[in-house]
Amino acid sequence: MKRKGCADGCREVGSTFWLAIPQRSTGRHEGMGRTVEDAFPSFNSVECCEGEQKLVVMGREEVGKQEGVGRADEGGYTIFEIQWA
Repeated sequence: MKRKGCADGCREVGSTFWLAIPQRSTGRHEGMGRTVEDAFPSFNSVECCEGEQKLVVMGREEVGKQEGVGRADEGGYTIFEIQWA
């Protein structure tokens, strides 16, 4: 899987990369949040810290949709806290 360099500026230890993914229950973007978890292991997982520094999911938060913000097909958002570990 080829990854874009969007987090390259966050290479310092302790830097945080925040990623917001809309929750959609239909259409081609349904389940998009699972792709984040497929690309970045959880900090608590076994594969996380095996010698080399990796981007890992430190935490996640579900945020409900606010009226007048976002698209009509978005039910809320998942906010991922991603750091180097």
